[in-house]
Parts: sequence; structure tokens; C-alpha cells
Amino acid sequence: MDVPNLLSDSFSSIGEGENGEETVIATAILLVNLRKGKIGNIAKMGNLGGKFLKLAKLLKLNISSPTTISILENVDNTVQEFISTHRKGSIKAVFPAEYLDSTVKEALQSGNTTVRKLLTDSRFLK
Repeated sequence: MDVPNLLSDSFSSIGEGENGEETVIATAILLVNLRKGKIGNIAKMGNLGGKFLKLAKLLKLNISSPTTISILENVDNTVQEFISTHRKGSIKAVFPAEYLDSTVKEALQSGNTTVRKLLTDSRFLK
């Protein structure tokens, strides 16, 4: 099976004006990383990936972690929304109440170690 040609045929309209071969290669790398579950590698690709990478550095998060990807996708949500969607509800009992209405980004930048631990530790995933 000639995967590059199949991808080229499937994605011929993507990236008009760009080098078609580069688009095919980038798409193939994306699909391989997705299949292998390497979400961090996917996040590093493209403009959105660059934004994620800068934000992860700013917040001192590991870009290769699926937990980090979840956080980065929700940095503008309130902590309360983030917890109800992505974390076990039991952490609300110990989570500092003054941070519940701030954004996830603001809470992580606050320097509060309890907040950071409860938002980033994979033990508290749903």
C-alpha cells in the first residue's frame, strides 16, 4: 500500500499554495503519533502547537503529558468548570475556595502548591 500517495490524494486540498509533499509528510507524522498515543508530539505541531508549547513553558507543565493537554485546552475556563468536567468532584472539599472563580491559567500562576497539585496531578482525573 502506498500511504504517501493515498494521503496526498486524500489531502490534496489542504495547504493550497504550500508544498504538497510537506503537507503529506506532516499529516503522516500526525497520524503516526496519534496512533501511538503520543499526544504531546501532536500538540507541538503547527501554530496551535506552538501556542500550547509556550503556554506549557509559562505554566511549567510537561507538554508530553495528556493531563497537560487537557489543562492547556481549558486555560480560559473557570477552575470550577474545569474541575466539574475533568477532575474528581472530591477535590472540591480541599480546593481553596478563593480560586474556584478564577481561570485555570490564573490559578496555576498563583503559586499556590495545593491548587497546582489538585489541577495537574493525574490521580485526580475523572
